[in-house]
Amino acid sequence: MIKSIKDPCILMAERRLEPDLVVYSLGPSPNLNITLDITEYVLGDVTVLEADNWMEDTVRAKVYQYFSHPDINDVINFQVDFRERYNNVHLWADLHSTDAEGRKREAKIMKNHCARIDVEFIFPKLSDSNIRLAVNTRKGGDIRIRTEGKLVIIDDMKLETTVGDILFEAGSVRNSAKLKTGRGKIQGTIRSMQQVEATTTLGDIGLVVDASPGELGTSSDNLNITLQSAKSSIDLGLIQRYHGWFSLKSGIDKPTFTLSPDYTDIVSITKSSATSLSGWCQREPCKALLMSV
Repeated sequence: MIKSIKDPCILMAERRLEPDLVVYSLGPSPNLNITLDITEYVLGDVTVLEADNWMEDTVRAKVYQYFSHPDINDVINFQVDFRERYNNVHLWADLHSTDAEGRKREAKIMKNHCARIDVEFIFPKLSDSNIRLAVNTRKGGDIRIRTEGKLVIIDDMKLETTVGDILFEAGSVRNSAKLKTGRGKIQGTIRSMQQVEATTTLGDIGLVVDASPGELGTSSDNLNITLQSAKSSIDLGLIQRYHGWFSLKSGIDKPTFTLSPDYTDIVSITKSSATSLSGWCQREPCKALLMSV
């Protein structure tokens, strides 16, 4: 009988190791561009939160590092690069070596070991400014947006993960939200006023889009929604108000489209097939009307 070998990351999780915690101050929130890259050699979740109190005035990153062996600290490198002139902060986790031979050697070591780096971004409660956030993880781990209040507003958001889920418990994006996952799902409620794009290969998409201006304070009249999944289902829910077009494409069945009970806009379905649904929403002071074209 061939004995199966457990995944080193599962073995490490069973040991319940205490993480090494490092907290980085990324600076005040106005005009801040934040990028996080976690390569295929590192597992980890990414969470976006808001501060517990009103006294916080800077963006912080709490980094939790778990290594299956102490020597992995010499193999995996986590760095933060500040470019204050351009208000850019780049965080990344990767192999230590930059030369091809060194990376090949370290990649071989990581086949039998595990590195997990979880990152929490904590924004001040009043973050209505030009914040841009981009996250890319390749090995696994979920991306969670948990800014429960409506005062933490991100201008542009680009989230991408190869294996994990992208989950919105709450979150406000003024301009563009681009979400992509390979084998994970995309779910939750997002507030946005201009563009929402979500793409998966194997995972379901279940998004509720809240387009009511509120504290977003945008003058944009159009919100465009594009949801596409190659091999899974799609469900879009709308909370008033919404003006713009939507395009839903599923690889397995017809996408579903639901409106909140108090929705008052006119919805025109311009294209409907076995696996796609698209149309246009227009603000009107009357009861919602679904029209097939």
